[in-house]
Amino acid sequence: MCLSRLIFLFFMSMCIGHEVFGDLYANAINYAQENPETLEAILTFDKAIIEGDIIMPSDRNAVDAVWPAVNGKVHVAFEIHPDLVNMKDTMLKAMDMVSEHACVSFHKRSTEPDYMLFYPSKGCASYVGYQGGEQILYVGPICNVGNVAHEILHALGFHHEHTRLDRNEHIQVIESNIQTGRHSNFKMKDGKTFGIPYDTSSIMHYGGKYFSKNGLPTIKLLKHGSDMGQRTRLTPQDMKRIRVLYQCVGTGEMDDKTSKEKEDTFLKMFARLKRLYLHVPGVSANLNTYHPFG
Repeated sequence: MCLSRLIFLFFMSMCIGHEVFGDLYANAINYAQENPETLEAILTFDKAIIEGDIIMPSDRNAVDAVWPAVNGKVHVAFEIHPDLVNMKDTMLKAMDMVSEHACVSFHKRSTEPDYMLFYPSKGCASYVGYQGGEQILYVGPICNVGNVAHEILHALGFHHEHTRLDRNEHIQVIESNIQTGRHSNFKMKDGKTFGIPYDTSSIMHYGGKYFSKNGLPTIKLLKHGSDMGQRTRLTPQDMKRIRVLYQCVGTGEMDDKTSKEKEDTFLKMFARLKRLYLHVPGVSANLNTYHPFG
């Protein structure tokens, strides 16, 4: 595989010229640190990749398929390639980030025929939706926890947020700043929105300079917001999408409450306990001066 790729790259450089090929490689390196999800598309020649990090399956009909559920729960088996042992914590934390608020859990594979295989690569990439059998999720050395969580959501069946049909009400795509041949990464497509509002902060949204050819924005916000393209957390809308797609029952109710609502509920319970024990010797004084939040 390595020898064949080297031969291919050699002939590519001869055909398109050293200067052009050098620019292609330099462009990839420049974007590697900021946009690891675009690196796989820029440097890969042997996989059909769309939107930077989405691998096209051989069976196009498999796109958007959900992983099978058992008793209302989705249990996804996984394996981590030995060459990724130093990044094991990154992948475990990414799976925790996804499973924390939904009825989707991950466990180390034993003999399951269907499973995710975290496989070493240059950047981050994944198929969209359940494919069956060994389903590879590519992880590069510069992929962080959020990048891997982003790819896991692709594998669970989610597309990029910026490709929604209603995106022009929220963002402006600046075609003139997009790298040659990468405009298809910004095409809108008809897909499931689940009736959930557009979310520029979604972990599935492109950043402002993804696939920029000149360092200028390829996407601009039309409304307020400052964390477009963030890869640090799942937003409430991200969590809700998982719960809706996988028809989760009995999970996530508290996630939709604000911290203030949770605090008010606790304080009401505390007040009831205080009234119950108000006349217990040795307790009343402590309760009158104690506050549960300091």
